[in-house]
Amino acid sequence: MNDKKIFIGLLVATTVMVTLPLALQAQTSVSSSNSISKQGESDNARQTNDRGTLIAQQDATNAFNAAVAKLQQQNYAEAVEAFSEVIRLEPNNWRPYLGRAIAYRRQGDHQNAVKDYDETLRLNPENITAYSGRGIAKRRLGDNQGAIADYTAAIRRDENYGQAYYNRGLSKLDLNDRQGALEDFRRAAAIYREQELVEFERDAQARIDELEKTGE
Repeated sequence: MNDKKIFIGLLVATTVMVTLPLALQAQTSVSSSNSISKQGESDNARQTNDRGTLIAQQDATNAFNAAVAKLQQQNYAEAVEAFSEVIRLEPNNWRPYLGRAIAYRRQGDHQNAVKDYDETLRLNPENITAYSGRGIAKRRLGDNQGAIADYTAAIRRDENYGQAYYNRGLSKLDLNDRQGALEDFRRAAAIYREQELVEFERDAQARIDELEKTGE
């Protein structure tokens, strides 16, 4: 898969945290000193809670960025541990599940990769990177039908996702659907050409040439 696209997908909207108010305005319509005192106590409690939330969010952001760095450095075992820590801090955030899924898959643990891709899609059902990555993991596990379904889901969400076409072609080839594979490789090559991804286009074209030659 295109690493640049993966990392952009992981990082989008993760390094900018919502600034929470550190001071809340006191209500002015308090009719007694006792009410004012209670409001002040409430505001102080809110300030403390908001500061704690902001610190926790920043801790999670720092941990996430460190995990992405380990993934980029191909330290996959350390990346798994780092993303697991982010998940502990933010169990309802889909991004660390996606990052850990990628790390699992790249170190050959495809079963755990599928589980984390499943969780990513539970939290973010439109994530095309998760569909495509889960397709790769399923193919490695011998589930080409499941892989094709995932690649197709990714394509439905982005018809110019060349890697999904290419990978779907590989799964179709595994199932001896040579014509279907040829069509997908042709579509992938056309997209790569439009996107000026020369090496990817060359790879897809080699698949096309091989199928056309052996089909004569």
